Amino acid sequence: MTDPGPWHDPYGRPLVPIQSMTLAERIVQLRRAAGRLLADEDGACRWLGAGLLEWLESGRSLDAALDLRPPLGSRHTVSGLARQAMRDRALLRFANQFACDRRALEILRGERPCPPEYRDMYDLAIALGVPTGPHAVSRARRRVIGKRR
Repeated sequence: MTDPGPWHDPYGRPLVPIQSMTLAERIVQLRRAAGRLLADEDGACRWLGAGLLEWLESGRSLDAALDLRPPLGSRHTVSGLARQAMRDRALLRFANQFACDRRALEILRGERPCPPEYRDMYDLAIALGVPTGPHAVSRARRRVIGKRR
């Protein structure tokens, strides 16, 4: 085994916060982590490990190395999908508080007053810009749960 250096224990684990290491030392830690991911039994871990190693070796962007780059002209970016998931969760959390989806949507559109005990959830949903169309809740459920047939 090679000498792990002064900032590591005999097994190569860092003894100091990774953020305080030099760039070269952080890259070594990233390679170690990618190797551990490659050795994992989970397919998602192996995919991430392979993508990290490709990114480190090729210099390509990380989203390209992980094959997460959307097609040209697509609005389905990683950050866009994350924002959509956040809006969906906020909408579903709010809608679950009421007897029916229609009532929740009427409150979000301002057609009914919001009960005070749900005001925080309402404010979050409005701040995130959740959709309020007639099928918004069912579409959000489909995106979160998936199609079940």
